[in-house]
Amino acid sequence: MRNGAIPVNDEPDGVPSATLHGLLLRLAGSLPDELVAQSRAWLAASEPGSVARSVSFWAARNRIPLFDDEINLLAEVLDRDRGDLSNLEHLEIADSEPEPGYRFVAGPMDGQDLSWVRPVVDVVGGDLLGLWLTRRLAARGSPWPPPRWVYLLEVMPGADLVAITGRVQHVLFDTGRSVPLVETFTGDEFRRYQLRALGEAHLVWSCPVVRGPSGGITAAPLRLGLPPTTRACLFDLDGVLTRTLRGPGARTDGVVSRRTRGGWVEAFGGSVRYVRAVRAAGLRTAVISSGAHAREVLTAVGLGAQFDVRMDALVASRDGLTGKPSPDTFLAVAAELGVPPWAAAVFEDEPAGVEAGRAGGFGAVVGVDRGGRAETLRGHGADVVVEDLAELLGTGSEVGS
Repeated sequence: MRNGAIPVNDEPDGVPSATLHGLLLRLAGSLPDELVAQSRAWLAASEPGSVARSVSFWAARNRIPLFDDEINLLAEVLDRDRGDLSNLEHLEIADSEPEPGYRFVAGPMDGQDLSWVRPVVDVVGGDLLGLWLTRRLAARGSPWPPPRWVYLLEVMPGADLVAITGRVQHVLFDTGRSVPLVETFTGDEFRRYQLRALGEAHLVWSCPVVRGPSGGITAAPLRLGLPPTTRACLFDLDGVLTRTLRGPGARTDGVVSRRTRGGWVEAFGGSVRYVRAVRAAGLRTAVISSGAHAREVLTAVGLGAQFDVRMDALVASRDGLTGKPSPDTFLAVAAELGVPPWAAAVFEDEPAGVEAGRAGGFGAVVGVDRGGRAETLRGHGADVVVEDLAELLGTGSEVGS
């Protein structure tokens, strides 16, 4: 059997949908785009026989060579489906990969409509590792295949490639993309078509991952109790990360209090652990404060280097931003981080801040209850309320929609 050959009968139910998916990965760019898209929809609907009939017919009619194991796969599916095997007699046997009749061009992204990204990310969820976009053109001097946008998805090992491809195609159809070319693969499932496409593609979405003790990987936001779509965390300062003290006081919550121009402050130990976990996971971070000395306070409690963006009263006033419950400051920070609001989580201990997060359309709003106001925070729109941010670490449950 050739290297990378397709195994037959690899699924418990005897219907080799995943192996047919692999065949479609290899033949992308050789078969008509409409046939590839329809075949993937058939696979998602558990109709492998329809795929085998159409692929064998088109390959025989247009002299597209197939490898022995691919022909055997089609024969098995057709035989199980009681389909016509006659087209298989006319198939050409391939002894090497044919030269492609296409090329990929990344092209400029300025002005590109990316409204489809969030629906795709939402429908794939925690299985999505990376999402790319490229333009496929015919090879120079060739009239075929026609120009198309190609959507490339790398997903978690063990993910259901067939189901994910079907769902993504459906979402792209719903957002107005005709004949969407969706290529879904794992890191060990590349074919030449996908490798060539990735070489000339724009990365439009990526998910930070963490590796567990057994070697398995998980979407990092899930380890933080956040939706897998989360790429940034926006923290309120006083009440969420730190608290103001009347004096130096005793060492509490594992953090030493510090003197600043605004008074004595200390960081909550659980918040410190959570922020460091967020940074270690590769997410962007920002702090939003209604005070004027955010930088000084963060430096005093040892968190000065943990944030990509700081927004305080001085910056908000300079930029003409309205305070909470308006979402202006949150939206400005998200824009500076380069993250859409739906891909960011907001952490607030005040009802006005929770309202601002909800009004801004943020992906998750976490209420931090420091004084028996859990129901009030929920009533103003918090997806979840915790007494300490460390409660979210390692929960495995998602906050938000």
